[in-house]
Amino acid sequence: MKKLIFLAAIALLASVAPRAQTVKVDYDRSIDFAKFKTYSWIEGRRASDPQIHNLIVIEIERQLQSRGLKKVEARADLNIAYYASLDENINASAVEYAKSASWKKWGDHDPVYGPRMVAVPIARMSLHIVDASTNSLIWRASAKDAYTANQAKGKKRVIEAVEKMMSKLPPTSLE
Repeated sequence: MKKLIFLAAIALLASVAPRAQTVKVDYDRSIDFAKFKTYSWIEGRRASDPQIHNLIVIEIERQLQSRGLKKVEARADLNIAYYASLDENINASAVEYAKSASWKKWGDHDPVYGPRMVAVPIARMSLHIVDASTNSLIWRASAKDAYTANQAKGKKRVIEAVEKMMSKLPPTSLE
């Protein structure tokens, strides 16, 4: 019984704990990123919310400009695109420990404490940097849990995701 209560407490804490962002980066290590001076945007997959889209673009541009890159409309050294999606995955971990448990033996309780399936939004963002002269991808970063529909936390998560991704960009002209 103590084990079941312990497992129930862990599941409850896991369901309310904030999810950590996961950032992965890959790039062509033979490229000298210091040679690039300018960038422009190419089409990716925008966030469906226009405010989130604008926030992502502003934060990416702020990060690029802080590294000495200048935005131009034509003949850029680099082309930048981001891709965003919001999927719903099912979180079954809340019920795994209780598959064989009989909830009725615990007496009357609010159904919220029983096992249930929960749809959990999983936000993903990917940032691509393309060498415009060769039209080849030279740097790619992806962030899982990059934003949330929660207005209070959404902007902060977007900024954190972009900062984490861009922190892994190889040195550019100012660095």
